[in-house]
Amino acid sequence: MTNRHSILIISDEENMKYWQPMLEVIRRRIGPTTTIFEKDVLNQGFFKPSEIIVVDATDVASLPQLVRFIHDLIPEGKIIIVTATPTWKQAREAFHIGATDYIQKRYDKEEMANVLESVLEK
Repeated sequence: MTNRHSILIISDEENMKYWQPMLEVIRRRIGPTTTIFEKDVLNQGFFKPSEIIVVDATDVASLPQLVRFIHDLIPEGKIIIVTATPTWKQAREAFHIGATDYIQKRYDKEEMANVLESVLEK
């Protein structure tokens, strides 16, 4: 399969461990994947524009601030919020500030790739 889509994963240092085993599957099935720490996005304000921006919201200091910042930089990007403990209130807020999807963390690599592929089809 030819890599057709670019993905940016934003997380904190602790939760980046969750993404490491998934990167190979995501790269193989979807396309080039870049990872960056949340603090670097807000402090430096530069990263590779991507079609899908995955924000691991587990320990994000200010989810609304981060999503607005990303949305302003990449308005056409599909922002997916991923969290271990989703709530309706958080989901509603995420959609209001520009997120495309709000999902619960998947611990199966193939299942997470399936979720990301479904977002591309929207």
